[in-house]
Amino acid sequence: MPTTNLPDRLRDREIADLRARMALGVKILTTGGYAMIGGTFFKDLTERHALAPLSYLWTGAGVAFLGFAIFLAPLGRDAGD
Repeated sequence: MPTTNLPDRLRDREIADLRARMALGVKILTTGGYAMIGGTFFKDLTERHALAPLSYLWTGAGVAFLGFAIFLAPLGRDAGD
């Protein structure tokens, strides 16, 4: 006879699925944050040698995305941890 009943196994599976979705969300936020920073701030700096006011906004949004990813990272740890 199994040591855990069906609702416990379903709950554990839902928690593992949620962690996998959170991990994917953290990866998406991290990629988006780096793309916002690199695609605006550093591109303007290296190609035009000047910064447009809009690049500061996108850089701030990228930093916010990275901060949010750091905040969510512990929630999306691997289910095996």
